[in-house]
Amino acid sequence: MRSRLALALALPLSLATTGCLEFQQTRPEPSKRAFAFTEVDGQRVHIREMAPPAETAPAGNVVFLHGYAGGLVSWVFTQPTLATKFRTLSFDLKGFGLTDKVEGDYSLAAEADLIAHLMDQKGMDRAHIVAHSWGSAVALEFARRHPERVGKLVLTGGFVYEDQLNGFLRWSKLPGVGEVLYALFYKAQLEARYTWSYFDPTRFASVHEFDSLHDFQSNTPGLKAAALAVLRGMDLAALRPAFSRIQAPTLLVWGREDRVSPPPFGERLASELPHARLVVLERCGHNVMIERAGTYEQLIEEFLSK
Repeated sequence: MRSRLALALALPLSLATTGCLEFQQTRPEPSKRAFAFTEVDGQRVHIREMAPPAETAPAGNVVFLHGYAGGLVSWVFTQPTLATKFRTLSFDLKGFGLTDKVEGDYSLAAEADLIAHLMDQKGMDRAHIVAHSWGSAVALEFARRHPERVGKLVLTGGFVYEDQLNGFLRWSKLPGVGEVLYALFYKAQLEARYTWSYFDPTRFASVHEFDSLHDFQSNTPGLKAAALAVLRGMDLAALRPAFSRIQAPTLLVWGREDRVSPPPFGERLASELPHARLVVLERCGHNVMIERAGTYEQLIEEFLSK
């Protein structure tokens, strides 16, 4: 019903507003919330590096990949914990966070290339990949393109199948219609979408958090255009045939009450990846790494240390 209403509103306006979404035209001043930036292929990428003390040899490298409309802040608990043993790198993927949002390629392949080029820049020949939601699709694309550079995979609440796209996202892939829908509704019901990701949102959602989200969306040049470009580059149907060829040992972690990517999708993915094991956490929603941080980190440490 909501998608039909959105389409009914969008179509009369589509011709007038097609192209109303603009990419970033000039590079904004670095945010006070930023950790660090690096240049990759002419694009400024927001990154966070953490590692064990200098006198301690890392047990390996870990790269973190956030979900759609997320950012490296998704790993606020997980990265510092794993950084006591591993050299870690998190960053805002193309289209999100504080990374540049210029016009260009936002396909899964382009996101995978960004990972490879960042790893090259940081001297990481090989790394374990820990991913959340849509970041799991990016991780699988990277594993498909660069199998020799992947140690193990940890996929969390993976958003990797075409039939996970809701009506709003499906309609938004259409030329003209997507521009209107994102212009009108991308910021709408921000609180509802945020709380939808938790089993118990009262523990994590606050007025301050919502104010920060609204401020970021209102003052980030190119945000809507880049987010729409990422959606249109999200060819999940083309990625699926590669699942059976991915040989990396894989841990799948799902929340029992995940409403964004319900557990049956985890069961399906576990059956299609050759070396995957599924763990489902009770009383937990989509943002497993926040809602069940301690248990999640323990699972990852044990899996990567085997």
